[in-house]
Amino acid sequence: MQCPGCGRLNPETARFCSQCGARLNLVCEGCGFESAAGSRFCGGCGAPLSALLDVQRLDHSASTGASGTTNNDQRPERRQVTALFIDMIGSTDLSVQLDEEEFKDIIFSYRDTCANAVRRFDGTIIRYIGDGLLVCFGFPVAHEDDPVRAVRAALSLLNDMRQLNSRESSSKPLIQVRMGMHTGIVIAGDLRSSGTFETMGILGDTPNIASRLQQMAPPDTLVISETTARLVGNLFELQSLGSHQIRGTQGATSLYQVVAERLDFGRDALRAVHPMVGRGQELALLQDRFTQTINGEGQLVLIAAEAGAGKTRLIREFKEALAGAKVSSITCYCSAYNQSSALYPIIELIRRVLRLDSLGTVEDKLASIAEAFSGLESVTPDAVELIAELLELPVSSSKHELAPSQRRELLLDVITHWLLRQSEQLPVLFIVEDLHWADASTSSLLARLIQRISARQVMAIFTFRPEFKAEWMLEAQGTRLGLRRLSTIEARTLVKQIVGASTLPIDVIELIVAKTGGIPLFIEELTKTVLEGSVSASSEDDLRLASAVDSIPSTLRGSLAARLDRLKVAKPLAQIAATFGRVFDGEVLSAITGESEAELRDRLAELLREDFLQQHGILGQAKYSFRHALIQDAAYDSLLKRERQALHRKIAEVLSSRFPAVVAATPEVVAQHYAAANLIEPAILHWEAAGKKAAERSANVEAASHFASALAALRRLPDTVERARRELSLEIDRGSQLLATKGNAAPEVETVFSRACELSERLGEHRMLFRALYGLMMFCIVRGQLEKAKTLGMRLVEQAELANDRDLLLQAKRPLGLTLFYLGQFAVAKATLEEALRLYDPDRHHHHRFEYGSDPAVLAQCNLAWTEWFMGLADSAVADSAQAIDRAVQLDHPHSLGFALSFEASIRQARGEPVEALEAAERAINVGRKYRFPYWSAWGQMLRGWAVGKLGDLREGAAEIEQGLADYRATGAELMRPYGLMLLAETVAAAGDAQHALHLLDEVAVTISTKFCEPELHRLRGELILAGNRGNPKALDLIRRAADLAREMGAQALELRALLSLVSAIQGTERAATLESLGRLYGQMAEGLGTADMISAARLLGQTTGQNTSA
Repeated sequence: MQCPGCGRLNPETARFCSQCGARLNLVCEGCGFESAAGSRFCGGCGAPLSALLDVQRLDHSASTGASGTTNNDQRPERRQVTALFIDMIGSTDLSVQLDEEEFKDIIFSYRDTCANAVRRFDGTIIRYIGDGLLVCFGFPVAHEDDPVRAVRAALSLLNDMRQLNSRESSSKPLIQVRMGMHTGIVIAGDLRSSGTFETMGILGDTPNIASRLQQMAPPDTLVISETTARLVGNLFELQSLGSHQIRGTQGATSLYQVVAERLDFGRDALRAVHPMVGRGQELALLQDRFTQTINGEGQLVLIAAEAGAGKTRLIREFKEALAGAKVSSITCYCSAYNQSSALYPIIELIRRVLRLDSLGTVEDKLASIAEAFSGLESVTPDAVELIAELLELPVSSSKHELAPSQRRELLLDVITHWLLRQSEQLPVLFIVEDLHWADASTSSLLARLIQRISARQVMAIFTFRPEFKAEWMLEAQGTRLGLRRLSTIEARTLVKQIVGASTLPIDVIELIVAKTGGIPLFIEELTKTVLEGSVSASSEDDLRLASAVDSIPSTLRGSLAARLDRLKVAKPLAQIAATFGRVFDGEVLSAITGESEAELRDRLAELLREDFLQQHGILGQAKYSFRHALIQDAAYDSLLKRERQALHRKIAEVLSSRFPAVVAATPEVVAQHYAAANLIEPAILHWEAAGKKAAERSANVEAASHFASALAALRRLPDTVERARRELSLEIDRGSQLLATKGNAAPEVETVFSRACELSERLGEHRMLFRALYGLMMFCIVRGQLEKAKTLGMRLVEQAELANDRDLLLQAKRPLGLTLFYLGQFAVAKATLEEALRLYDPDRHHHHRFEYGSDPAVLAQCNLAWTEWFMGLADSAVADSAQAIDRAVQLDHPHSLGFALSFEASIRQARGEPVEALEAAERAINVGRKYRFPYWSAWGQMLRGWAVGKLGDLREGAAEIEQGLADYRATGAELMRPYGLMLLAETVAAAGDAQHALHLLDEVAVTISTKFCEPELHRLRGELILAGNRGNPKALDLIRRAADLAREMGAQALELRALLSLVSAIQGTERAATLESLGRLYGQMAEGLGTADMISAARLLGQTTGQNTSA
């Protein structure tokens, strides 16, 4: 534990500080009670104190800069490791057969051989278990390719064992091994408990599974799990062993025996299945430099970019672009395993180019070398011998005695001339990948080479990471090319290309884009991780997919952990910072660590320099953000769960006590920390505050999410009456936001308000019951269950009147009026909506838009407007609609505005005004998309399609209506689908496809529940039949029915339209009678004289009328 006086970190059991002698007590962060050192629980409140010790250790590491990667101090962490379990076969029998000393010698030889192979690939022997070894790759230091290193180490060990057996006398027994390997998450570090201590230990199922796989391996083989096989990719030849049930794993898992490494399998062979994105300019630059090369101007291109940016992919695309050109391509790969092996990339290049591994004898190999390097005697007569020596082939003594330094210089000259000589026949593309891993000799060779290419047909491309620096590169004349991160649009495109024929919801794609920070490799791997479980796009799957986005792909864990481990002093600080989230405040970080920002300067500087963080603002007022979310996730994920919990608690308490302005502005932030600290009560309070705050600024999606988080936290408390009351309030609040964001017909809406009804009735909460019934009524309306909605509306009115509550009566009358409108009961609907407007008091009811999701006056007035059009009050409709829109704008309430604009578009469509309808529809679409109201954007899309068709583009118009119908139905809504199908039928009929139009209207006739447009349905069906069969009796009956039904409903606008159609279709006495009816109706209608229908009626009746300016 940490001394409060001098800061020294003492053993947990120490009672006095070993540095200054001060008494050590543990101060509970919950209640402030001081407990004696060694206490496990607080003597004041009973809270566990172990997490406090964890945070003290982490704070100490952060303040001292201890990286946690030395054997002296291995603070336990969560890590992905590859565990290799090695077991010696038959050791028990040998121990009986042999003398103890002979047996010891064999065991030690076996162990030394294992240790050398493991050390060669930077693995760690965790422990010896009799004749078995548990080996770990990825701890204490991670590498980006630990699974590959582990497999290579195992194969190397098998080769070493064969050599060991061949060296021993025939009288000694052969040493054989079995090996098993698995990759997974473990707890790794110095493992302490009250009575035990283990240095460099690992805990978890991963080593146990490796041990079980070892037991299944044949002698002298390696068996790996499906997880490890996926991570090593195609670099090894694997033999499937089928599917097996392994204890410690869920379900059957595929196992593989590693046969051998694919030595010729370079990265060029790893072909992508999707086009390259966002590198067009870089590719064009490379092609330009190649053009200069073939003109005899040698080129050097230095490509510096972080891991995963796409250096190799760019080169592959460039080589494919040159597929038709006559060019010799030579590629060297520098290796992380061979940075101390002189000229390793060149040795491998020569072996590959000359195909030496395919030649059986030393003589054949020497002959191949002699042929390849012939003619270089002008450099040195010893050229062939130098190359053979480099390749460790036996050669005769040199003709000339040379000092080692001279031999090295001549060797570099020979290789340089050999490479340059390739350009005498064809232009050469010489590529060196991963130059940051080059040995010193290779680096010297490249420095020599690039000085000699300027007048040759040689284009040299070297790739490396930005941190790599070499003196010769500073002076080199060439093109320096950096690969930027992909833009949001490019990242989105890449995700869609990877997804291909599969589907991912747009929100999930956006999460992937946000999470990966524009790094192509990260985008690809995270998308693949999400796709692995993607089967459909239901809302439940959306949640699962979103959860998958929050996971770290196993393919990236190694590289992310390696980046963390490369930090010299700042790793513990990165872990603390990651607990804040993607963005954090420097002042708050300072408060958590107990150091000023100036004191944190060096560690923050390292995080900035290593591209972990970005700084926003000057020191002392700075905010910081992780460059991309995956590195933040990796740092956070490495913490033990109890460390995270303790840190979250500390952050929440510091924010609450010292940064009240932050809490007031972003209560959801402190809520997240309280929830992660398992402090449920304050988490609920802050989630609820965050939800209300978001609702007040119309951030409905965020508000719904905050209320859902509060409910999730609440359900972790015991089920009491008080909990039920709080749940009821939160369900109502969440439901109001879901009405806006998901649409009234979403299944979640029904679930939330049904639960609220149940709780309200159980608790006797009548006002809350009203809110719950209101929500269910909204659901029923948009689902097209209008009779059920009417019943609920009448119940709401009754409840409000019994309570003599004007507020409730307003919210009962408004949706009841809407329901009556859709049922075609226009007169009573109009009266009900007008009463709602009379009840509305702007000062008293302006807050209703937050409680109920929309402003009741806006909704009542735009609904009244459409009702008025049906009743023949076309000008009043326009005026009321305009007032509703103005009111929504003044209230600055997007959901109310979306409602009003959608109704405005429908009113303009009814009046036959496509230009005005188009304007309103586009505004509705924009509001819907900006604020994520899918219901209103879908409605707007249908009306936009109708307007586009009317303005001349019938095909595009029909396509837009179809898309709008699909989007509308995706919300779960059915109410306006018949209306949308009628718009589509009208548009396709105008395009000449009467048969398709009739099919659409037949579908409407079977399913229609919204009576308000039923007369228009009959009229349209009749007209379409008449178009193909003039005088058809059935068609005429349909139009007569339309006129009669409209008259019964009091829908003068629809009756007028039906009479116009009938007059045009009949002759004789019936036509005269119909004209008389038309004249009588026209005389009753005092508004809308400038609309298309009224002008047509006037023309038929032989009257004239001017344009009405209000139309």
